[in-house]
Amino acid sequence: YNVTENISVAKDVTLTIEPGVKINFAQYVKMTVNGELLAEGTAQDSIIFTGNDWSGIIISYDSQGGSKIKYARIANASASWCPNGNCYGQIQLYNTELSNSNIYNINNGISANNQSVLKFNKIHDMTNTGLGLYSGSEAYGNEFYQSNNNSYNFFINISGSNSIYDYQTNQTIYGDYTSVFRGNKVYGVPRAISIGQFSLVEKNNISYNVTSSQLSNTGYLPIGIWSCGGQNSDTISKIKN
Repeated sequence: YNVTENISVAKDVTLTIEPGVKINFAQYVKMTVNGELLAEGTAQDSIIFTGNDWSGIIISYDSQGGSKIKYARIANASASWCPNGNCYGQIQLYNTELSNSNIYNINNGISANNQSVLKFNKIHDMTNTGLGLYSGSEAYGNEFYQSNNNSYNFFINISGSNSIYDYQTNQTIYGDYTSVFRGNKVYGVPRAISIGQFSLVEKNNISYNVTSSQLSNTGYLPIGIWSCGGQNSDTISKIKN
C-alpha cells in the first residue's frame, strides 16, 4: 500500500492490519490513531511501516487505548521539517503494546505514554532520542543501540508520575504510575539513560566502548545512567563505562 496523504483512524474505529502487509508513506505523511490500531504480524510474516522522510505513527491521547503493534518493522520516519510544520518523525504510543518489533531511523524516536508496554523490541539508530518512557509505562527485554551516534542527547528518558489524565472521562486519576525499565540491553550509546521522578530502573545491561579520539573530538564523557530525582535500583546486573 502507498499512502500519499495523512490518514486518520476515527474514534471508536479499529484499524486491523494483517501479517505481511507493507505500507509505504510519502514524505511528511503520518498516521494518526484516535480509535484503535491492531497491527499484529507474526515471526514469519511481519508488518512493515516505512517511507521516505515520513512523519510516523501517532496514537493520540483521544484514542481508547488497547492498540497493539507486534512483529512489525517501523523505519525511516526521519522527517525533521515540513512545509506546514509539526511533522517531526516520531512514534507516539498511548496505552499501547509494542512488541517483537524492529524500530529504527525515527527522527524523535518513540514516546510511550499512559501505561504503554514495550517488550522484546530492537530500537536503534535514531537521530535525536530513542525512547521516552512516561506515565506508568514499562519497557523490558528490549535491545537499544546506536551504530553511528553523533547526538549527545540521552537516548532513553524515563519518568513516571503519581497521576494520569483520562481523556475519555476528562478526569485526573491518582495512583502509582511509576515507569519501569527492566531487563533491557543498551549498548553503543554514549549517553544512555536519564531518570526522572517516579522511575524504576533495574537489572539492565549497559555498555559503551569509548575511544580516545572520541573523547578528544567531543569532550564528552559517556554516561550510563543520570538520575535527576528518580530511584536507581542497585540491582542493575552490569554497567560498563
